[in-house]
Amino acid sequence: MAKVFYVEASPRKARSASIEVARVLLDALAAKGHEIDTLDLWAAPLPEFDGALLEAKYAVMSAQNPTPDQQAAWDGVAAMVERLKSAQLLVVATPMWNFSIPYKLKHWIDLVTQPGLSFGVDPAKGYYGLITGTRAVGIYARGGDYSGDAAAYDQQTRYLASVLAFMGITDHTAVTIDRGLSGPDVDRAARDAAKAQVLDFAAAL
Repeated sequence: MAKVFYVEASPRKARSASIEVARVLLDALAAKGHEIDTLDLWAAPLPEFDGALLEAKYAVMSAQNPTPDQQAAWDGVAAMVERLKSAQLLVVATPMWNFSIPYKLKHWIDLVTQPGLSFGVDPAKGYYGLITGTRAVGIYARGGDYSGDAAAYDQQTRYLASVLAFMGITDHTAVTIDRGLSGPDVDRAARDAAKAQVLDFAAAL
C-alpha cells in the first residue's frame, strides 16, 4: 500500500471545489488501504522563513557549521521535507488566486524547496531533484477557462508542476475544475468531471 501525503491549500473548506474533488480521491484511496497523511495549510503553523532559519540555509549552502539555533531551525525544515519524501503519492488541492496559488501554499513550497534536502547542485550538471519515487496529483480549481489564449495566464498548474519537477517529482497529473464562476450548473458539471477523473486515477493506482 502507498502512503499518500495530502496538502490542502483552500480556506473555503466545505465550499471548496478543489477539496470536494480531493475528498473523492482520498476516500477511494483509503478504501483501497492506502495511508493518508493530511496537511491543512490553514490550520498548521508554518515557521517563518527568517532569522535562524534563513541563516541556517546560507550556512548549509556555504558548507559552514550552523549554530545550535540555526541547526534547530534547519531540523524543523528537514522534518517537513522528510514528510514529503516519505510519501509515494502527493495530492495537492488548491484554488487559483490571481492566476497563481494561495500564499499559504507558496509558503510551504518555500520551506520544503531546500538545498541538500529536496534538491542538489552539481557544478557539471546543475540542479537535480532529490525526491524520487513520488508521484503527484494536483487538483486545481479556477473561476475561469484557461484554455486557448487564456492559457498564458495560468501560473497555477504550470508553477506547481515546475517546482515539483525541480525537486524530482516529475510524474504530475493535473486535474482542473474550470469555470467555477460560470453558474451552478457549469460548476457542478466541472466538479463531476474532475471526480470521474480522480476515480479513474485511484482505480489504476
